Amino acid sequence: MTADQLRPHEAPKRRTLHTIVVDMLGAIEDAGGEVTAAVDDLGLELDDKVQAYCAVMRQLAAESKMLEELAHEYKLRAAARENQVTALKFRLDATMQAVGLDKIKTPTATVFYASSKSVWVENESAFLERAEDRFVVVKQSVNRTAVKEALEAGEQVEGAEFKTSRHLRFR
Repeated sequence: MTADQLRPHEAPKRRTLHTIVVDMLGAIEDAGGEVTAAVDDLGLELDDKVQAYCAVMRQLAAESKMLEELAHEYKLRAAARENQVTALKFRLDATMQAVGLDKIKTPTATVFYASSKSVWVENESAFLERAEDRFVVVKQSVNRTAVKEALEAGEQVEGAEFKTSRHLRFR
């Protein structure tokens, strides 16, 4: 006789929340980071599913925040390196100007001054006031605030309406 045959009246043992969370994170990782049907295939009761989803979402949100902080730290490091590059270029430029050279060629590098043209406008606001239309670009966009106010006042605005959306909240 097996243990199940000795106790047929006992319900199967429920998994702990920790075990469910580990299984769920494993299913997500096995799917390459995608949330797939494998998460639903864990056979959870609704209460366990809600608790596990919330626990996994908290875990993933914490990891996301940590990765954002790490990315921010790396962005700061990258910016510091770019500042160092700029400083070295500035120093090399000053040295070349001091000795009067426009080009230096070495076995591993060539440094020279290149010329380019660009348009410089002294006072953009003043230029825009008196410029011909062909020299000005106008960007149009929807004034959502004005549309909202009109709809709230009961006006009919062709092509616009209020849209209500629903989303889950977690506590």
